Amino acid sequence: MNRIFTFFMLIVFTFSLSAQTITTADTSFFDDGPNATWTSVYVAATSNDGNTGEAQNMVFYVTELPEGGANYRIAKSTQNGQNFFGNVTALTLGKNTINVGAVTFSRYVKVQFSSDAIKLSAIIRNNQAVFNDMIYNSNLFDDIQNNANWAYVYTCTTANGDGAASQAQQVLKVTVASMPDEGANYRVYKTTANGGDFFSGASALSLGENTITVAAVTFNRTVKVQFSSGDIAVSKIVLNGTTTLNIDEINSGSFTIYPNPVYDKLSVNGIENINSVKIFNSLGALVKHSNSANDIDVSDLSKGIHFIQVDNGNIITKKFLKK
Repeated sequence: MNRIFTFFMLIVFTFSLSAQTITTADTSFFDDGPNATWTSVYVAATSNDGNTGEAQNMVFYVTELPEGGANYRIAKSTQNGQNFFGNVTALTLGKNTINVGAVTFSRYVKVQFSSDAIKLSAIIRNNQAVFNDMIYNSNLFDDIQNNANWAYVYTCTTANGDGAASQAQQVLKVTVASMPDEGANYRVYKTTANGGDFFSGASALSLGENTITVAAVTFNRTVKVQFSSGDIAVSKIVLNGTTTLNIDEINSGSFTIYPNPVYDKLSVNGIENINSVKIFNSLGALVKHSNSANDIDVSDLSKGIHFIQVDNGNIITKKFLKK
């Protein structure tokens, strides 16, 4: 079975981007730097790896920077074998894109970092994930057992959990950062008026934003989106206007909500300086607004999937199940 990111998993309901991050000190992905100024190095290409000067496009998703910030610069070899160093550039939280243009000769390309304490949630090189919480590592996706063709699923709405709200149009926007070389597909699963199962035809995913729309009906139903591979790296998910994942906005992997599923009181842990807490239903409607992250009363919410959005200068959204 192809691996699928539990990135869209709905069974566990502990929705964070992932507990997994790495730092620039991780020797599985970074080499030691040449000096105290540039302490860590990411190697994109070497002069003896068979490359013929192809462009190198890298994306580093930063979740935490050391106090005082951190910088990077490009290091590459020239046609006559000399070393070239690019401008020093400050890293920012979220997405940092580094592009090195193509040449006509074999060369090395490296990115040097000024700190080994930079935390990263993903590294993408030439549209392939070097490190990322793929679908198979995500807690926003369910793993479909015994189905090699459609191994992972994202649940938009359920007839039992959301009731009449499940009748509304479902719009899922999935931003794909990288895919396997052979590509990947999705298809829509939904229940019919007589309780049967309907599967759409397979559609190819593309890099960037993919919009999947399922029309409204007049009966309660379940809508899910199945994916053919877990080796898909996703940077953003928006369901019915509510962002359930955005790597660019996440600045900490320690944000948790508990209990989940929840009956009455919901609490937020691991995030400071909270400005507001908002809860949305599965249709994207705001159903509760609080300035406190402790003992949020959700007893009056309808059963089913909801999203809690915490604002502390960055917007972080997680999914939970109201029982």
